[in-house]
Amino acid sequence: MENLKIETVKEFHKNGELAYSDNRVYFDNIENLPQEQQELAIVKEDKSGFSRVGISQKFFDNGQLAWRIDRDKKTVENYRKNGEAIKY
Repeated sequence: MENLKIETVKEFHKNGELAYSDNRVYFDNIENLPQEQQELAIVKEDKSGFSRVGISQKFFDNGQLAWRIDRDKKTVENYRKNGEAIKY
């Protein structure tokens, strides 16, 4: 089995505040991933790519959490820029 590379990807707003973070598993061959991750993976023609795992989150430029997806807990949270939770 190949060595899977796990990485946290971060992007920032122009003001330096964290804008986005995403935990990813990079792979050389999609067939080496569990079936659940295969179904959600971003795959290139050569069968390499990445799958998002753990937590992905987006922040407003004031530092307020906009949304968070926690794949381990199977939860999704959404907020307005003023911090108010959005309920569906």
